[in-house]
Amino acid sequence: TAGGWGAVFLASNKSAADAATDAAAKEIEKAAPSPAPAGGTFTFGAKPSKASAVAEVEPAVAAPAGGGWGDAFLAANKSAGDSASEAVAKEIEKASTPVPAPAAFSFGAKPADAPSNAA
Repeated sequence: TAGGWGAVFLASNKSAADAATDAAAKEIEKAAPSPAPAGGTFTFGAKPSKASAVAEVEPAVAAPAGGGWGDAFLAANKSAGDSASEAVAKEIEKASTPVPAPAAFSFGAKPADAPSNAA
């Protein structure tokens, strides 16, 4: 068995996952925009300007390096993560430091002296 899962379960799970992936791919293909018609784009009678022709030729701007998150948010998130990491390190250090054991409870009486054998 793989990680405690039976081979039959793993095989059926894989086939179900493959079927779901195929279904999702088909849905994406259905939702994709259709290609531009062969005759060009309808312009409502106006000739395309040079600027719009250049815009069609220029490649799309790449997504920001942060995956769409702003630099300020990423910096604040990193700062918060660093603070949390430091706090965890302090807690681990505190937990690993031995604490001295308290003295035994004595009920307020002094222990008796051992009897002497002076007879």
